[in-house]
Amino acid sequence: MALNDDAKEILVAGVSIANALSDGIQLSDVGALMKLPAAITGWNDGITNLKETVATPEGRQEIEELLKEEFDIPDDELEDKIEKTIAWVSATYDLYETWSPEPEEEE
Repeated sequence: MALNDDAKEILVAGVSIANALSDGIQLSDVGALMKLPAAITGWNDGITNLKETVATPEGRQEIEELLKEEFDIPDDELEDKIEKTIAWVSATYDLYETWSPEPEEEE
């Protein structure tokens, strides 16, 4: 399973926001927060694709390569940051589902 554009946007937004907020909230963090709307637009498809991709060794390698390209993260820190980002994204999605109204069933 390869990462789709929605999953890539979610990962990039997640890491960007985590990096921006790691030293406290500052005005310069606005740039990272601007990536959030694109990540939210394809949230359902992106999360599904991300969960499927991370389940395979090839998928995890693809995620690592994407984040190495997008950010300057040393290899010894990369795996930990990826795991934490995916955990954050998953928890955020679970919270979103908790607050979302149940879809009405068609009769």
